[in-house]
Amino acid sequence: MVDTTAFMFVTGPNVVKTVTHQEITSAELGGARVHGEKSGVAHFVLPNDILCLREVRRLINYLPSNNQQKPPILDLRDPLERIDPALDYLIPVNPNHTYDMKVLIHSILDGAEFMEIQPHFARNIICGLGRLGGQTVGLIANQPAVLAGVLDINASAKAARFVRFCDTFNIPLVCFVDVPGFMPGPEQESGGIIRHGAKLLYAFVEATVPRITVILRKAYGGAYIVMNSKHIGGDINYAWPTAEIAVLGPKGAAEVIYRQEIAAAADPDALLGQKTDHYRKTFANPFLAAKRGYIDDVIFPRTTRQRLIRSCSSWKASGPHGRIANTETYRCKGERRVRKNPDRQPGGDRRAYRPDLRRLGSAAWRSTPKSTPVRSMCRPRTKRSSSACAFGPVLPRQGKDPGSGPRPWMRGHPSRLRLSF
Repeated sequence: MVDTTAFMFVTGPNVVKTVTHQEITSAELGGARVHGEKSGVAHFVLPNDILCLREVRRLINYLPSNNQQKPPILDLRDPLERIDPALDYLIPVNPNHTYDMKVLIHSILDGAEFMEIQPHFARNIICGLGRLGGQTVGLIANQPAVLAGVLDINASAKAARFVRFCDTFNIPLVCFVDVPGFMPGPEQESGGIIRHGAKLLYAFVEATVPRITVILRKAYGGAYIVMNSKHIGGDINYAWPTAEIAVLGPKGAAEVIYRQEIAAAADPDALLGQKTDHYRKTFANPFLAAKRGYIDDVIFPRTTRQRLIRSCSSWKASGPHGRIANTETYRCKGERRVRKNPDRQPGGDRRAYRPDLRRLGSAAWRSTPKSTPVRSMCRPRTKRSSSACAFGPVLPRQGKDPGSGPRPWMRGHPSRLRLSF
């Protein structure tokens, strides 16, 4: 939206005055600043038309022409092995001190170019597009400089929409995590923080693009789970040596675990400090999480760009939605489903996904060779209604057989084909 000239609302000021008897201007009701800072309807707010059109061109440069293609690759001549020693000192020694997450984002991206989406709305989380090794990536990062980087209603909705946007256009996701938890308070609870927080969880779980996470400092409680953790299927999870992965912060955990000892102590504050330091040294580190498999590797901050580019390059050879490349599409009672195709994997047995063979009995099941063509084992194709069941994968069109080509219901976004059994 263009500031001072663009307005957007469902009912105009005259209707508001007639219904509610309230005097309000168009800018106060639905101006660019209102939608850019409060409602979140506007993703960009620019001062004039020329800059607005320039930002549109810049946005299109990051996106593919359609959702079936991969994003364009643009080489900005930034060395792939470039390191930044200043990142080793980005995290303050005091865990209560803040820092600017954008310093890290501009440091690792090609040419320090970053296009932030909704920069003035829910500023405690950062969403935007950039390039790593010439490849477009979507970045989601907590911002410790605003509200300590907590997740609230607006931040969860903003990040969830951005994750689904990247999934639609085959853009890999990179998450930088420094989150102490969800925003507490009656306003958040009555506003549905549980419901809105679940939107971000569902968005990450249902995403089919590569998902990489780097934990910088705090990763506490349910907010850590929601931010693309290994528990919800994150592909690669890195951690800096300063990462703290736990249910609670060290002080809160010490107050709960050693509550009786602290209450009976002569100096409760001194004992609480000792227990807090002991808990932080023992549990609040990434190595215990790596031992349990929640972290793939603990990396030096200066090498973050190298590791991310190396991780993203492993998906360059795959097509759109590479995480579901080894699948086949089935139809049953008008529903679209996706099942794993074991024939594309070493030692796979296609018979395990043959519901029609299960109806033939165990003898036919055992006697069926693994290399049996799918079409030959399916029921003969007969004229039936659109709601009838048609087991078997839809194979690419071969020859002039009208029954072997893809069906109209296959059209659409591949990520919307879900497994539901």
